[in-house]
Amino acid sequence: LMVQGLPGTTCCRGPFDVIRRVVHAEGFRGLYRGFGLTAVTQSPASALWWGSYGAAQHIIWRSLGYKDDTEKKPSHVEMVTVQATAGMVAGACSSVITTPIDTVKTRLQRQRIAKLDFRMPSLWYGIANG
Repeated sequence: LMVQGLPGTTCCRGPFDVIRRVVHAEGFRGLYRGFGLTAVTQSPASALWWGSYGAAQHIIWRSLGYKDDTEKKPSHVEMVTVQATAGMVAGACSSVITTPIDTVKTRLQRQRIAKLDFRMPSLWYGIANG
């Protein structure tokens, strides 16, 4: 749907039209292409994200002088800043695992795209196959 109007694409009338076309071309199973690799990717990535998030928060709070037995309470700005920073660190750590597996998943999903009567070209596809 996002690439409609580009050369080599056929217009779809919405998400239900895409679902209908995929089911017609590949069967109901085509809707779940890549599900196994998504589960394999997201499970360890999620575990790594939460572990990294907790560890990053702990390290940041300690570096700011907050200990477990400290009576000092952080401000709301400090709390949001620490949580956002820890979230960014966790996202970066999680991406290290997620990105290579997601690349494989995407390539497996695209293997049979030629059987469908619509294509979804991308900039990277054009560069790689230019």
